[in-house]
Amino acid sequence: MLQKSKLLKIILAPAIALFLSCAALQANPENYWDVEPIVVRQIAPKNTDNLTGKVFVKIDIDDWGHVSKATIHKSTNKRLNKMVLKAVEKWKFKPARAKGQRIACTITVPFNFKS
Repeated sequence: MLQKSKLLKIILAPAIALFLSCAALQANPENYWDVEPIVVRQIAPKNTDNLTGKVFVKIDIDDWGHVSKATIHKSTNKRLNKMVLKAVEKWKFKPARAKGQRIACTITVPFNFKS
């Protein structure tokens, strides 16, 4: 059986490393990745009513490239919001990387609808 101190180090080391990396990301949010996320599956919003407007969506991407959360950052036509979120939640990304490791990140994507 592992000694209590060794077990504690095994458990705490990843948690401390995660805390430190998150603190570093918050300190420099503008440039924390070496490779930005790349869309590999993109679903277009269905604008069947030919609405016009701009929608900015904040997308949280996990370290596997899945959309973990999508929220409206800004919108000029609230009727577009639901269709944009429904489409974006199906997107898939090649995840961002920092120092060769996959990382979770947040991006903002603009949508411009013209009739």
